[in-house]
Amino acid sequence: MEIFGIPAHPFFVHVPVVLIPVAAIGIAATGWRKQWRRWFIIPLLALTLVGGTFSVLAANSGEDLEHAVKRNASTAERDRISDHVGAGETARNLSLLFGATAIGLGAVVFLDERKQVPAWAPLAVYAVVVLAGAGATVGMVVAGHSGADAAWTERLAAQATTGGG
Repeated sequence: MEIFGIPAHPFFVHVPVVLIPVAAIGIAATGWRKQWRRWFIIPLLALTLVGGTFSVLAANSGEDLEHAVKRNASTAERDRISDHVGAGETARNLSLLFGATAIGLGAVVFLDERKQVPAWAPLAVYAVVVLAGAGATVGMVVAGHSGADAAWTERLAAQATTGGG
């Protein structure tokens, strides 16, 4: 998959790398006050769902790029690419889990306004969403680091040995 002749993967990955941690921090911050949850749940759900959607697009476009890059890669590069693929799949799955739990939080916030949930439910769901958001954020960091490692390690080493750069 390409955008203007350039692999789409680098474009797609930056959306969840930014939005998932921002949404996780936002949800964690709004949990302290019931009114904040009411005010900010819709924008935070939007960030979470857009981030999750782009994590799927990033994973799918990464598969296309993986096949193209591995053809001419050294064994060490192939290993780094494989590590990144695994980390990317984990990040995608954690992002989708975060999105699903955030939808659950949105439902609880909506129902709590109508007094249709047990008193313990908002705090319990909030705790689960915060944990899912933390996991998704860690997944993004690990996938991002392994992707940078796969993309740049041999290029930077080659520049260092030739004195370029």
